[in-house]
Amino acid sequence: MNGKNPENYTWSSRDECEFESYEPALLNDWFIKTSTYGTQIQMFAYNIHTGMTIIRWFTEKGEAGEWLEHLTDL
Repeated sequence: MNGKNPENYTWSSRDECEFESYEPALLNDWFIKTSTYGTQIQMFAYNIHTGMTIIRWFTEKGEAGEWLEHLTDL
């Protein structure tokens, strides 16, 4: 951890403005949770039948959308 204490870190007002978290959605067998921070997009997917969990990071909305389409077509 490089000697840094995570308890000493605080969110700035800039962080609060750039971070967004959206309600989870159920698509086919997948619960999808999306969060963004600036231009970064994090997608968390959980399959309700298999228990498989996938986390992916994107910088382009189009790439995130294509991955989501591929995932829900499986």
